[in-house]
Amino acid sequence: MNLFLRNGQGKILLQMRDGNPGIEAPLRWNFFGGGVEGGETVLEAAARELAEEVGIQVRPGELRLLTDARFVGAGESLRPFVRSTDTVSKIVSLVTCPRAIDWAEITLGEGAGLGFFTLEEAAQLDATAETRALIAWLTAHVDDLLQGDT
Repeated sequence: MNLFLRNGQGKILLQMRDGNPGIEAPLRWNFFGGGVEGGETVLEAAARELAEEVGIQVRPGELRLLTDARFVGAGESLRPFVRSTDTVSKIVSLVTCPRAIDWAEITLGEGAGLGFFTLEEAAQLDATAETRALIAWLTAHVDDLLQGDT
């Protein structure tokens, strides 16, 4: 599950992963988020991860599942699903908090750093394969996904 969080200028919040030994894709950019634990819904997991990683407390009902994005390939070759002949290899839940996130409310709880970026800026970052694929997918779909958000 990935958190699609935006500030008042519409930029997305990304995390720089830790550089600690054993961390997958160290010091690369990634969406905040994580796994859904036993008995949790996707929105409950998103609320928990938001509190743990960004320090923002919300109720699951304040969040919205944007989509379950589908991808093909694996590792560095992961890319958005586009053709019906492709075999989906990964589905990533994308959750948003419809209100803008402000720097003043953020407390980094996990990672080496964070930043707000436009999708175009994010596409140029040294990001994880999943994040690059998700940014490519978002670039094509963000306007449709955010209809009705303020």
